[in-house]
Amino acid sequence: MAREKPFGVDARWSALSRELIARCHEAGIQVFSDALGLNENVEQYARAIDWGIDVIQTDYPLRVLRAIELHNTD
Repeated sequence: MAREKPFGVDARWSALSRELIARCHEAGIQVFSDALGLNENVEQYARAIDWGIDVIQTDYPLRVLRAIELHNTD
């Protein structure tokens, strides 16, 4: 019987780290998360993008876009 493998994981924002994202990617698993409250800012989004997050779920897409713009200028 083949072992099932998830497509992605929806991690709590507070649990995110470069290491968690790297381990998931090594296993072929994408990482999703949604920042809530105080975490819904460009700095937090930019950090997660730098770590390699695949999907940021948000009510503030322009903030994520700004974080992407900043990341792409590095």
